[in-house]
Amino acid sequence: MIHPLVTTVILTLFFTSNKALMHRSPRAGDGIHLHSLIQATEKLNLVLHTKTETLLTLSLQRGIRTFFFLFGVFLSSVMGITYDPTDSNIGPLVLIFACFLLGLYKEAWIFNAVTREIEQQHGLQFLFKRRTLSMDQLESVQLSRFIKGQAGLEAQQSVFQRKRLFQPEYHRLMLVTKEGEKIVVEILKIAQGEALLQKANAIAGLCQVPLIQGEEGYS
Repeated sequence: MIHPLVTTVILTLFFTSNKALMHRSPRAGDGIHLHSLIQATEKLNLVLHTKTETLLTLSLQRGIRTFFFLFGVFLSSVMGITYDPTDSNIGPLVLIFACFLLGLYKEAWIFNAVTREIEQQHGLQFLFKRRTLSMDQLESVQLSRFIKGQAGLEAQQSVFQRKRLFQPEYHRLMLVTKEGEKIVVEILKIAQGEALLQKANAIAGLCQVPLIQGEEGYS
């Protein structure tokens, strides 16, 4: 799951780029570039790697990050060839910056049964933040299903029987501590529920805590 701050920056860049592209004459490949970038962004999911019986990691696919970085290099070269000094449009520059940002983004979870530590890493490849948590602090691993929307009185009923049109459903994987803190590991669309369940089972088994599944309603 991409860190919320990075997601906000990426979406801002996309909207800025789209707005800028609308205020100049269309060029061949604009639509293809944006469409390809958005499609690739949807594949930025964490991949489970079981390195040994006592060590597993969740991290972004290296191939996807390489794609974004090379895509940014490609756009930079194309822009260099077609550069017009009189054009004040910043759309292509914003798009290139978004590609490099995604190419350098780092998101990983490391579960080590030997040291009994869980480490979260997020940021850039050369500058990222670490957070460590002891497995002994875990109460359970939780896998829940929810609908993107607003909580209210109707959420007290069976919201999944009254899901409105176009309201997306998601699965959320969380670590629950003995103090009641819920740490989100990853959120995926309902269609990817089996993949998330596999990750949840692997984490729960290594940490030796129960896996709890349940519906949450609206979020």
